[in-house]
Amino acid sequence: MLQQEGLGTIVKAIYGSRKIFKRIESYLTYKICSSVTFGLSFSLIFAASGYNFPTWTLILLSILNDFAIGSSSKDQVVIQRKPVTLDLAKVGTTACFMGVVSALEVWGLIHSIVMHEPGQKHFWGLKPLNGETFTGCETAAYVFLALLITLQTDLIAARSPKPFFWFSTIKDDAGHFVGVPPPGKQVLITVACTLTIGTLIGILWQDTITLGSGYGMVSRFMFICLQAM
Repeated sequence: MLQQEGLGTIVKAIYGSRKIFKRIESYLTYKICSSVTFGLSFSLIFAASGYNFPTWTLILLSILNDFAIGSSSKDQVVIQRKPVTLDLAKVGTTACFMGVVSALEVWGLIHSIVMHEPGQKHFWGLKPLNGETFTGCETAAYVFLALLITLQTDLIAARSPKPFFWFSTIKDDAGHFVGVPPPGKQVLITVACTLTIGTLIGILWQDTITLGSGYGMVSRFMFICLQAM
């Protein structure tokens, strides 16, 4: 590219490098956020709620999570017009705050399920499939889905300090976004695929190991999680 005539090639190279920088910054924010979410939510679920979530499912969550985050290298980003440097303090603070909030959201939902008393009406309308209490199988499914949905929304939220649904499609004369653009097609497709796979696991994986909670309750629970975000 730099062997072509004119200064335009240098400008393109600078803009390209700033796109890469922004994607790396978003990636770091999300990875720190997801680590805090995993660690704090599991600690709270075990210590405060007394529920021993099957830790092997962390591997499954990590695989699905890595599948989605791989698309961030092709994401749409806003190009900074001034030279930028990596502010680790800002990235770390933002990521930790997001992680703590996400972990509290997950724990709050799961705590209400673990502490559910027989015959008691759940305040979100969730009901056990069979009997009066949630089985360990159903609770594991809800923990799995709560973490999966939370992490996918965090992946989009890590792109900007604004709410994850706040986007701008305005472009300048050169065709570059002037505000935080919507997620790229690759990101949306992989996030949708990850949520679909996770939902099917939560619905259909019914055995003595962990998951399986039925179409109706999973659909209701996904709506609850999205409301909490």
